[in-house]
Amino acid sequence: MPTPLQLQRRRVLVVDDNLDHVQSLALLLKSIGHETEFAITGQAALIAARRFRPDVVILDLGLPDMDGVLVCRQLKQELGFEHVRILVVTGSGRDGDRERVIDAGCDQFLQKPVDPRFFESYFGRRHSG
Repeated sequence: MPTPLQLQRRRVLVVDDNLDHVQSLALLLKSIGHETEFAITGQAALIAARRFRPDVVILDLGLPDMDGVLVCRQLKQELGFEHVRILVVTGSGRDGDRERVIDAGCDQFLQKPVDPRFFESYFGRRHSG
């Protein structure tokens, strides 16, 4: 049985300061039927989110201008973003990161490198009809 994210085309904002990673993940999600945009800083992510109105944000924890937890908090506090699903991805794995992320309102905490099959399974292919 497909998950709710697999039932329709989703708008996904991918945020990571590694340009190769962010473009690759956005391309993967596009290839399985979702609409994507990406940003490489926290400020750019907030601007893109307000314009693009994503259903899901895949958010790197370590951004050059601001912490991903702060980006998450700011989004979750804005009108219209309360129900946006936020998946935090990090390579740091410091003690307390998972708790900080969940306390900020993020829906999932993932450790890099994330197997691309996770995203294929999580989002699935868009079903017609």
